[in-house]
Order: sequence, then structure tokens, then C-alpha cells
Amino acid sequence: MNSLQPHKQVPCKVIANVDEGIKELAELLNTFDKVRTLESSEGDESGSNYAFIYIQYGQISHNEYKASAAFANKLKKVLIQDEFDFLTPTVSLEWLGTRISPIVILEVHPGRIKNVINVLSSKKSAFA
Repeated sequence: MNSLQPHKQVPCKVIANVDEGIKELAELLNTFDKVRTLESSEGDESGSNYAFIYIQYGQISHNEYKASAAFANKLKKVLIQDEFDFLTPTVSLEWLGTRISPIVILEVHPGRIKNVINVLSSKKSAFA
């Protein structure tokens, strides 16, 4: 009998330390179905370093790229409906390092984090 059989992996929300300025957005995103935030930074108010959140969508699998791309596309469409002037958030989809599934990256000017929270809170049903 092989005791090293793979076990089914399931998502589990955990408490992690994050920058204070991005905490509320990370908490909100983690309430979305199939979303786990992985890494984040609040950036700096000058805007020379934007705030960002790396998001894992769905299961960790090379087959999840279509679902991740659809989530990234929906996220961008929801965010561009609001008035952010020239500081519109950026949404991208990237494979980083040796990861087997893509990461959705949300970048936003630190001064617009609250706007993003407000928009995503009011449009959360679009992600259900």
C-alpha cells in the first residue's frame, strides 16, 4: 500500500499579514467565490509604486487558465465602468516563475484603493 497517495486539495481562507492600506481590498476579494489573494502591497501615495494584489482564481491547475482569464476580463470590465480618470486600475494575467496556473494581477494607484473597494462591493453579484 502506497501511503504517499495525493490528497484532494481544497481552498482554505487564512489570516495573513498584509499592508494596512490594502487590507480591506484583500479581505473583500477573498470573499469572492474561487478567489484567493496571494501577495499584495499598498504601494506609496506618490504613485511611483502602485498598490497591487496577486490573485489565484480557481484550483491550482494548468487547465484553469480560461477561468482565470474570464475572471480577469470580468474584473477589468467592472472596474472600467467607474470614473477613475487617468488612474484606472490595471488587470493582467501572468504566469509567474514555475507556477502551473496563471495569476491575476490587480494594480491600482494607492489613492484609488477605496474607489476600487466601493466599485467591487457594489458589483460583487456580477462575480457570482
